[in-house]
Amino acid sequence: MHPRGEDAATLVELKGEFDLDDVSWRGVVDELIFQGWPRVELDLSAVEFGDSSFLRSLYRLHQHAQDREGGVTIVAASPPVRRLLQITGLDAILAPGLD
Repeated sequence: MHPRGEDAATLVELKGEFDLDDVSWRGVVDELIFQGWPRVELDLSAVEFGDSSFLRSLYRLHQHAQDREGGVTIVAASPPVRRLLQITGLDAILAPGLD
């Protein structure tokens, strides 16, 4: 995690595979939002796999951050994650600037 300043986003880098059993990362991001860092940027370029529970968690964290006038934005994503985002339409919500 890399906080970038008082009004800036916090960068969180995730690596590996994420499914229903991987919950620790969600608590970390949720705690950042709760502690007053509602703008979180996610680097998912090293994520090899993510299932529907991973996508659901990303979206729910984004909603939680929006409730605190922030948001969760994906700033980098691996090809498998990009594909999941495109198929579900979540790229428009969570990764609007991702090419």
